[in-house]
Order: sequence, then C-alpha cells, then structure tokens
Amino acid sequence: MKVNLLKKELVVGTIFLLLLATMPHIVSNDLPSATAYTDDLVVTVTTDKEIYYPGEPVIITISVTNYGPNMTLVFSDTQLANFKVTKPYGRHVFRWAWHCMFAQVITNVPIKQGETKVLLKWTWHKLRDFYPFFPLPHIPILPGKYYINGWMVRGFSHPKINGEPVEVTLRWFTFA
Repeated sequence: MKVNLLKKELVVGTIFLLLLATMPHIVSNDLPSATAYTDDLVVTVTTDKEIYYPGEPVIITISVTNYGPNMTLVFSDTQLANFKVTKPYGRHVFRWAWHCMFAQVITNVPIKQGETKVLLKWTWHKLRDFYPFFPLPHIPILPGKYYINGWMVRGFSHPKINGEPVEVTLRWFTFA
C-alpha cells in the first residue's frame, strides 16, 4: 500500500516539475510584447560611496535601463534583483536574498525606452552572512576590499542579467 502511494507521489511530482520547467516558455510565448532582449537592457550596480568607515552602512542600488523599445518585464515573484558580496579572491561574505521572503505572484514592471527603473535599494550594515538555515548571529566583517555583484533575476520575459561588480573599501580609521 505504501509503495503504491509513493509511486503515485513520485509520478505527480515529476509531472509537476515538468510543467514548472516549461512554464516560463509558455508564458513568454503568450506575451510576445513582454519579451525583453538582453542587449536592450543594462543593469547597473551602484553604492553611495567607495570608502566606508565603522558605523557607516553601505547603500546598494540595482537598476535597469531600457535602450530598446517599450516593454514589460515579467517576473515569477516579487524578487526583481539580488546581490552578493565577496572578497577579492571570490570568498562569499553576504547574499541579500537569503534574508528575504518573496510573495509568489507574477510581477509586471513596464519600462519605456530610455527609462531607468530601480529594482532594489538596500542598506547593508557590513555584516557577514550566517548560513541561511542556522540561526547564528550576524558577524561584522573586517576592513578590506569587497566586491558587490548585483543582477536582475531571471523572469518569464528575460534571462538573468548581471551588472558590473562594484568595489568598496572598508577602513578602520579616517586618515587626514
């Protein structure tokens, strides 16, 4: 009895995954006017400063500019962008989306030709990630150089589009 139930769940799960995998193609084909071309979209990652001292948070902004025709970006949920912070040699320090929950609703973002839309603006308090599934406290990071890599997340109308990484420097003291 349990074996048959397990087989049914496996079949239903497989069918669900197949439908989920093909859904972006179905939606984007149904919405041809929403199809975005990556050459027309430029994602920009900026910070409010290049050098930070103790007590100064880093304000990170991720925006997209449309250099093509008017379009609507279609996302699978309310997450529009993401970023991660790494050391110069690539070691992970922080990832924004690990600390968020997103409403599971299709999100449309109309963007006109030549228009720039802010997808994410967030204040990072220079804390290291805890592993996302363990309730460990945040740990401050040490002074040094860090890279902020940001991107517009993949949607039904477009692929993931990366911005150019931004380098920031954290210092202990101000030098006159």
